[in-house]
Amino acid sequence: MKKTLSGAFIFISLIALIVVISFASCSKSPSSSGPGNSTTALWPLKAGDTWVYADSTFSDTTFIQNTLDTVTALAQTYHDPGGFPLYELNSTGQGWFWTSSFAGVDQGNDAIFLMDSLSTPSYLFFSTANVDGTIIGTGTDFSNPACPIQIVQYGFVTPTVINGYSCISNVQYSTDCNGVIQEEIFIYICPGIGVVRIEDHLADASQNNALFLDYSQTLKSVKLAK
Repeated sequence: MKKTLSGAFIFISLIALIVVISFASCSKSPSSSGPGNSTTALWPLKAGDTWVYADSTFSDTTFIQNTLDTVTALAQTYHDPGGFPLYELNSTGQGWFWTSSFAGVDQGNDAIFLMDSLSTPSYLFFSTANVDGTIIGTGTDFSNPACPIQIVQYGFVTPTVINGYSCISNVQYSTDCNGVIQEEIFIYICPGIGVVRIEDHLADASQNNALFLDYSQTLKSVKLAK
């Protein structure tokens, strides 16, 4: 099972003012405005909504395998302490999102939160930005106390087109105590559609810590409930 951003962002605190931006040009077809489970939400989440992803694994960017993964939002919800619902997810694969995890969009439609299970707290997964390079948050991973990892997540407004979807993005950098980037994670969101692509790049010590694509999750199709 792929790891999520949860470990890195347990220590996150938002340190930048996040401004809601217009999403009209970021979905394939315009729809009415509204947050939460509306058709213009950062990630529309309503019981029955279904996304099919291609989960791909690599070794130093050499393709290893590709697995289809169907992610479905269920009727059962959990209300985040922030006051918005988190929808339970069901997954047929071993991708970034899995069965009995939860996802939700905050009231302002400017951030996506995930929760790995009912026994863990929710955490920031994605947030909009007002300008390219806005710092979304910072954190520290103390799993190796001798050399803690510093994490910084940035938001970008300039759209990136992926498989016909115009997406906004976040990128997270994890840097060790020697200033070496150990991991970078790219997240692409198309409002009105949801998560379109995730890329996880890892450093290879045998290749002078060059970053190589280790995993990607790419949207193949989506079906939103009426």
